[in-house]
Amino acid sequence: MISIHIIAFHKFPQTLKCMESIRRSLSREYEVILVENGSANEKQRETFRTLSREWPEMKLVNLDTPRHCPWVRSRVLDHATGEHIFFLDNDCYLEEDIFGPLLDLLANNPDVGGVAPALLYHPSRTLQCLGITLQMNGNGTFHPLHMCHDEPWEIHRYAAPFVSEFIPGGCSLFSRKFLRECRYDRDLKNVMGDYDLCLQGRDKGYRYMFHPGLKVLHDKTSNQEGYLEAKAGLTDWLGGVRRFHDKWGLLYYVYPEYELGRIELLLGQFPRWKPRESWPQNLEAK
Repeated sequence: MISIHIIAFHKFPQTLKCMESIRRSLSREYEVILVENGSANEKQRETFRTLSREWPEMKLVNLDTPRHCPWVRSRVLDHATGEHIFFLDNDCYLEEDIFGPLLDLLANNPDVGGVAPALLYHPSRTLQCLGITLQMNGNGTFHPLHMCHDEPWEIHRYAAPFVSEFIPGGCSLFSRKFLRECRYDRDLKNVMGDYDLCLQGRDKGYRYMFHPGLKVLHDKTSNQEGYLEAKAGLTDWLGGVRRFHDKWGLLYYVYPEYELGRIELLLGQFPRWKPRESWPQNLEAK
């Protein structure tokens, strides 16, 4: 059985659309674990409660206090009973049952801990990522690269499944065995949790794969100001970057730029480039 794990954090209409896409697309044995992450109002909570009563495959987990994503996902095995767990962001949608080929990849490759479909932007259907790697820079920092970003999915969809250094946590299928051995680091507060999970697995001999012929749609248009502010309140960018570096010896490439005053933290948590004319060395040149 497959356990589909969704965190409902704001984006209430998108969450309902996400769950409806699962209900419409799947006929196999599955369960949906919806974690209401302390952001819904009472009317929305009642909608979730009603849905869980009417939908036998749905489990509802209510959190009174909002938690960051790695904290919630680190506890997935407390609720999931399936032998495979699919993490799905609540602004992502299925259009068909993608799990047969993904399960085949795991069954035929025992050293593969997790597999992912192509992740497409909605509504453009261009690729958000089809493969993820770390580009190492000359100054000892790394830059995460989403492969095939913004390219049309159609030119890649018939390619063979392939090994990737990393897979995205928001639309990936993992074996239960993998998640018993590797767990999201709850101290990485919305920073690099997926990379950390994959590095844990690589240390234990696991690989990861993408299946280009399968897709999940991701609606990034729902990232509005209220959601971003709420997410920022759960995020510790500086602490996460430092912890990741302490664990793996890898430093996110924007951190030196932040120290040089070229980057500011939006809403106190998200890195954003400052205008070039405001960089300290350019101000000194004036």
